[in-house]
Amino acid sequence: MEAHALFKRGWSISAIARHLDCDRKIVRSYLSGDRVAGVRRSAAPDPLVPFVGYVKARFVDDPHLTVGELADAEQLMSLPPVPYPATIEVVRPVDDRATIAFRGNRYSVNPGIGGTQLTLRHRLGTTTLEVFTPAGALLVAHRLAPAGAGAVVRTPSHRAALEAAVLSQFSTEPCDRKANRPPGTAALADGPGCWAATEPSRPSTWPAWPR
Repeated sequence: MEAHALFKRGWSISAIARHLDCDRKIVRSYLSGDRVAGVRRSAAPDPLVPFVGYVKARFVDDPHLTVGELADAEQLMSLPPVPYPATIEVVRPVDDRATIAFRGNRYSVNPGIGGTQLTLRHRLGTTTLEVFTPAGALLVAHRLAPAGAGAVVRTPSHRAALEAAVLSQFSTEPCDRKANRPPGTAALADGPGCWAATEPSRPSTWPAWPR
């Protein structure tokens, strides 16, 4: 309001801008009515703009119509029979058990790719979880388990491959056991001499017990 009062007194727009410490474009917009003091213009588009013509026509028919009555009078569309075809997509790492986590459950993949980041996709309204490689190739499609069930969903082929990978870590060759054989002739010939050299000498007579 001060800008309008100063302008009526003959102040120029530049002088008003210096006095109010603001830009001349702002002063000009207030003087022209494009801006209203105390009202901040939103940068987002007004969602009501596309319906201005319709709302004006309804108010012409009934000037006392409220917004609530206008909303109640409108016939809303019924809900679609199936969910909107949206797809949930997340990226998860493969653990050392060849499984990957999704919504409180774990789903199997091929063994040998531990630590790899794979893409999981679940389309709303379906019972399928798809697993893709980083390059976008489909690895496996699992039947979705109930969320938070703590289940491990593993296909028969993945189970067999994991068992084979685990068993391959163990050797199938028999243990090399040393045979228990009696000493040979040379060992027997050298034995008494060695024993005599290493065996401690014993006194021929024991000292008398002090009395």
